[in-house]
Amino acid sequence: NRPSMPDEMKVQEKWLQAKVGLFGPSSLSAANTEADDLIASYARAAVAAGWEVVIATNDKDILQLACDKITIYSTAKADAGTAGFALLGPAEVEVKW
Repeated sequence: NRPSMPDEMKVQEKWLQAKVGLFGPSSLSAANTEADDLIASYARAAVAAGWEVVIATNDKDILQLACDKITIYSTAKADAGTAGFALLGPAEVEVKW
């Protein structure tokens, strides 16, 4: 039910996708797939491989991934307190929601 992306953002997205590789990280996308779904898939695969994961996002949907191996780094004002950021594990997500 989300409105489509404004045209001003579409132009920015293409520019960012073209430039992000210059800073080192790779860019990943899949047709008809939202970023949070890709992030969740990779995070779960990393945990299955024995890694610990920190996801940096303010997307509330990602909070459902919080567990002993996945922590959410959030800068959302509602989570920030005085530190300007929050590291959310399962206990913090349960308290918040």
